[in-house]
Amino acid sequence: MAARARTPILMFIVVPLSFFRWVRGQITAKKRRMMQRKSFGHAEHHKRVAPIVEQIKAWNKAGRKRPMRTARANWQAMSTKLASNKVRVL
Repeated sequence: MAARARTPILMFIVVPLSFFRWVRGQITAKKRRMMQRKSFGHAEHHKRVAPIVEQIKAWNKAGRKRPMRTARANWQAMSTKLASNKVRVL
């Protein structure tokens, strides 16, 4: 019974459902791209990045005496390593 019903089930149920799922994914992806384009314009991005660029330039001019790192706690980092990344290595 299962062997006979396999083809009609695939053709009339599984394939159309897969197609509609793919279409929905394409629509969702297009919406996301449109929203990103609107909210992250070139000028806005430059405003957000400019202070960071200045900090890095100042850090380079100072001779890189301290390591570059974030203030993020180790448990917030997405890493599987067990060692701390906040230890100063000379």
